[in-house]
Parts: sequence; structure tokens; C-alpha cells
Amino acid sequence: MNIQCLIAKVLVQGSASTLSQRVTFSLLLMARSLWKGPFADALKVLPHAIRGTRRSMILPEWVGKTIEVHNGRKWIPVSIVEEMIGHRLGEFSPTRTKSPHKGVLQRQRQSKNRRF
Repeated sequence: MNIQCLIAKVLVQGSASTLSQRVTFSLLLMARSLWKGPFADALKVLPHAIRGTRRSMILPEWVGKTIEVHNGRKWIPVSIVEEMIGHRLGEFSPTRTKSPHKGVLQRQRQSKNRRF
């Protein structure tokens, strides 16, 4: 019996107790077909860098390389390690910047301006 049939049985029987387990099982059911193989665009080799697309799946041949991935504004260097195999390149180049809440900034400014 293959893994997808086993996961489907677990879902039907209801032995997945938590919501996170059920979500994990359903994600495993929706994986890419094995006969298609992993999707990966060809890496673009430039004189100064290797560039890849966000949608490419990380392959074992890429371990140890540093690949630049575009986040919409600039190219982010991503060093590939063995644990990344099977994930997408886009997962490792964040597209959003973190900024503090406006109220927190105002309180910090007020505390700097206070004189004791």
C-alpha cells in the first residue's frame, strides 16, 4: 500500500486528532505527481552569481551553492543546505518587511523626549 492510500485511510477513520495533523495529512495528499518529478527552472549562471526562480523546487545537486532569489525588489542570496531539499526557493527569500506598530514608535519617541 502506498503512502497516499495510508493517509487517506487515516483521514477517513479519524485518527488524526488535532487540526494541524489533519492539515498536514491533506497537504500530503495534494503533492505533485511522482511521475512528473520535481519542478525546477534552469538556474541562470551569471559571471557574478547564480540566479533561480521562486517557484523552483530545491534539488539535491544544488546543496552547497549560493543562489540569488528575487523578492520583488532585490536579489536575496540563499545558501542551500541539505534540509532545504524539496522546498521552494521562494520560501527562503521573504517578500515583506517587518515594521513595528505605529503606536509603539510613538511611545518610543515620547520616552526619548521626556526629561527627568
